[in-house]
Amino acid sequence: SYTSTAPGVPAGSGDLDPNDATWNLSSGVSLDAGDSHTYTITVKVEIDLSSDSDGDNTYDECGSAEDNVPAEGDGLFNESILLDGMDDEIDRDTACADVPYIEHVKTLASDPMDMGQNQFSVSYDIVVTNTGGATGTYGLDDMPGFEDDIEIISASYTSTAPGVPAGTGDLDPNDATWNLSSGVSLDAGGSHTYTITVKVEIDLSSDSDGDNTYDECGSAEDNVPAEGDGLFNESILLDGMDDEIDRDTACADLPYIEHVKTVVGDPMDMGQNQFSVSYDIGVTNTGGATGTYGLDDMPGFEDDIEIISASYTSTAPGVPAGSGDLDPNDATWNLSSGVSLDAGGSHTYTITVKVEIDLSSDSDGDNTYDEC
Repeated sequence: SYTSTAPGVPAGSGDLDPNDATWNLSSGVSLDAGDSHTYTITVKVEIDLSSDSDGDNTYDECGSAEDNVPAEGDGLFNESILLDGMDDEIDRDTACADVPYIEHVKTLASDPMDMGQNQFSVSYDIVVTNTGGATGTYGLDDMPGFEDDIEIISASYTSTAPGVPAGTGDLDPNDATWNLSSGVSLDAGGSHTYTITVKVEIDLSSDSDGDNTYDECGSAEDNVPAEGDGLFNESILLDGMDDEIDRDTACADLPYIEHVKTVVGDPMDMGQNQFSVSYDIGVTNTGGATGTYGLDDMPGFEDDIEIISASYTSTAPGVPAGSGDLDPNDATWNLSSGVSLDAGGSHTYTITVKVEIDLSSDSDGDNTYDEC
């Protein structure tokens, strides 16, 4: 739109067609000697450097050519043409201004780090860049949308943006949205990096707060990660007015390894008060990512029962298996360590122990059997 102090020239809002290559502001206007008229043109624009925009996705700032003179196709280049009473050109003048274009990209800084006891540390990087031609202002929010069986223990962030507080423990695990910055100035061609680190615990047991079923990243029909999947996290880029510009997401999955131990049938009578008993240990990963585990076993038999021999087998790759490879005198048997188990996978360990029971008066025990 435009306004003018020239008499008889229409002025108002919306009276210039955005699709016209040339805007005619006036014609045949009388101007007395020593007098002047002012025209004010106001244009509302939108800049889009995304890959699916109509332009070439590269911003050409004012004076981007070799001669550093602003020209058509630069920034907000605008040219006025003065005409005489015959509508022939007398003169031209130009003005040019640049605009910022601030965007952000969110990624996983690394795979979640196993902290032990089903606790993990995960970090996200958010890089905010200004690929426009002028300094701009932005704000940044972040929303953790983790799977309902994952609890946030602590969260913190750091930032390279000047004046933005950074440190440890400065994000409240109970907040639905974390405000990382507001009103931050970013020069053309500049960038700021934010790193969010979250310590979490996963619990798929029956008494956990979630639904006890792990929803991995992209578990919906469209295979697109969404809130409630794994370690789904969403960042929100705000403009200088704290209005939303854009969102970006990142998601990672966690393992959840558990095990169940059972007796394989009744103990087998080998004669002379000797018996063979076998135990199955099933190790499963019901999470959404490959995990690593180890497995120990402790025989805690009745004191009138002596272990004669013990061995085990395993379906876990790389785990030694055979006969006689467990020492009857050891208080703890190490069956495996650092074993990798894919999401949805399982390994089975079978321990076979040959024992002898002796309740006679000269036995090593108390000669009284304590049943299960």
